[in-house]
Amino acid sequence: MFNHKHELYSVESLSLPLSLPLSSKLLTLLLVLLSASFSFSLSLPASASNQNQIQIPPEKISTSTNTKSDIMKDIPLTKLTNFANSYAAAHGLQVETKPTSATTASSSSSSSSSSSYQCAPISLLPNIFPAQSFLRAKSLAPDFNLLVDRISRNGAFLNDTLAGGGKGKGKDSSYSSSSSSVIAKDAYTNKLLQLYNDIYYSPGGDDGNEINEINEINKKPNFANKADRLGIQRSDYMLNPKPLANKGSDNDSDNNNNNEYEYEPFELKQVELNTIASSFAGLATNVAKLHAAITERFEDYLNDWIVMNQKRVMGEQYLYCYRETETETDTEIEGTATATETEIETTTTLTTNLGVQQNPALDRLPFAMKLAHERYMERFIDNTNNNSNSNSNSNKSKPAAAAAVLFIVQDGETNTVDQRMLEFKLWEEHKIPVVRMSLTKAFTHLKLDKDNGSLYILDDIAEKGGKDDKDEGSGSGSGPQLGPILYQASLVYYRAGYAPTDYPDGDDGIEWKAREMIERSIATKCPSLGYHLAGTKKVQQELARPGVLERFFDTGSDSDSNDRVQRMRDAFAGLYSLGDDAVEEDYLAIKDAISGSEGRYVLKPQREGGGYNYYGEKLAAKIGANVKRNDDGSLELGEDLAEFILMQRLFPPKQRAVLLRAGMVEGSGESISELGCFGTILQSFDGETTLHNEYAGFLLRTKFENVDEGGVASGFATLSSPYLC
Repeated sequence: MFNHKHELYSVESLSLPLSLPLSSKLLTLLLVLLSASFSFSLSLPASASNQNQIQIPPEKISTSTNTKSDIMKDIPLTKLTNFANSYAAAHGLQVETKPTSATTASSSSSSSSSSSYQCAPISLLPNIFPAQSFLRAKSLAPDFNLLVDRISRNGAFLNDTLAGGGKGKGKDSSYSSSSSSVIAKDAYTNKLLQLYNDIYYSPGGDDGNEINEINEINKKPNFANKADRLGIQRSDYMLNPKPLANKGSDNDSDNNNNNEYEYEPFELKQVELNTIASSFAGLATNVAKLHAAITERFEDYLNDWIVMNQKRVMGEQYLYCYRETETETDTEIEGTATATETEIETTTTLTTNLGVQQNPALDRLPFAMKLAHERYMERFIDNTNNNSNSNSNSNKSKPAAAAAVLFIVQDGETNTVDQRMLEFKLWEEHKIPVVRMSLTKAFTHLKLDKDNGSLYILDDIAEKGGKDDKDEGSGSGSGPQLGPILYQASLVYYRAGYAPTDYPDGDDGIEWKAREMIERSIATKCPSLGYHLAGTKKVQQELARPGVLERFFDTGSDSDSNDRVQRMRDAFAGLYSLGDDAVEEDYLAIKDAISGSEGRYVLKPQREGGGYNYYGEKLAAKIGANVKRNDDGSLELGEDLAEFILMQRLFPPKQRAVLLRAGMVEGSGESISELGCFGTILQSFDGETTLHNEYAGFLLRTKFENVDEGGVASGFATLSSPYLC
């Protein structure tokens, strides 16, 4: 087991921002002096060493730290920190800070409402990552994109998985569900599925996706079946120790013809698949630029640091043995970062361009939005276009207003810089305007055209009755006065709506009504309700069962589909049900988790954003309180566990890192990292045509090894970038 203390830094090395008030500086200095009497032990849980199926050859991984003091001494920490802060300020690598009540009271009235900006939470230096694993993650992006779309169109599968055997809805719009299902215990997921069923799911169709323009049940206008679907997904991965039996085996397709990679002691495993509000494409792009600059500018100082971490991740026998190729360019690992009109080629071929990669995320995400916007214009507004199909032409509307992309955001959002980068790129590169609003504001500032399904964005207006009027949109009756139409919404891009807190008015409140109004329109949604539900933890767990992936791909005679399924399945970690659909494999994992091996698992609810998972003793206590052991040794699962899944805990390699928060050194110590790969897909309204499908960039998050959760916005992790080896 590792035991390592945070390095403590002198007052001078902290490089306090000049903008701090004097009282804040004194408080910070006092905390630094007090911290000298403390040490922090950073180690993996003790149970991590008890993984009886995971063994790492000691000659492959270095855990020695006898040179780290010398290495830290050789790094000009103050100089690097100042460089990083200056770079962040010059390139928008920042987050917004909102004024608190205390700062507002002490500030002048002229500036009390203004926000300020500070360096985003970042790792000062990049983190080592195996190039082969990076390329594998990159190649999986189009596969998971397509999987999400196909799941979204299969209402029967979503209901069976989330409702625990529910077979659809009856005439009263209700649908059966098990008392030990996700929706029986999770009101938020229940509401999502209810809306999905009302708008999309009609039992009896081949794919459970037959809908009419006017719902037979509630007589509400419904144009959702005419809307294309845009997915901006991010699949997150960690490296995990390879079981010895799998090292260099025949089923490791990437090793068959590349024996030089067999020494890599870790394999790529998926943590989760995010289908809504997949963030940090903008900031991650600039972190990669920072790390490329800092490793080139200060190469002489950092060489020993990089070599040390390379050995930690790649093994002591790492020999820089990648072969040069004469025909490949140096952009094939990361794709062409500046490309705008062509898709990035997904390749699994290595080149000699290792180190920090260019990140194409800030180009590719706006490019996908641009494609969705142009497709909307062609189908519904541009009457000179005669190439659209008849179904589309019948819904072409009068161009009463230009079209814009609508960003749904949170009130009080601090990650605005990352969002604004996408907005500004849309305007600078494609001249597409963006309007931002919360779901609360959307209720009064959006209007659904009940004749053609257009979603109109209204101008800011004075309100009369506020929330009292809860008719669908447009603020009729005693509510807000109608304002002029500013735009049609061609695309609705959600950076909010993924948590119950984004719906403060309750289950029947105005935020849910706004979400429903948006979904019923012809505007392209990113994501649609089906895409959103496809990203739930329960769906992820169900997909890992034998034979389930095959339901969505024709594996009978299509070798490409067989390969695609196998690639995705190889990336799955152990995933186990805690509901009434649990099978023997699930019960074995549950019994293991409450019998002293809780350190090998993570307990996950159906939530996004970080801070909701259970680990270690808390995991064992949560499960143990809801499990009954019978005399014969069998287990009975309590209904309250149904909203959770149990997942194998992953143990990525540890490497040294210096982490910055608010522009100051938070500490130095052993860290672990998680790689995210963005993917974008634009699918036609009927699912027959894939208009766009590609890998779209990366994100690396790094945290100290003793931190369980991994969210950046929630304060657990920092933004980093992979240094490929």
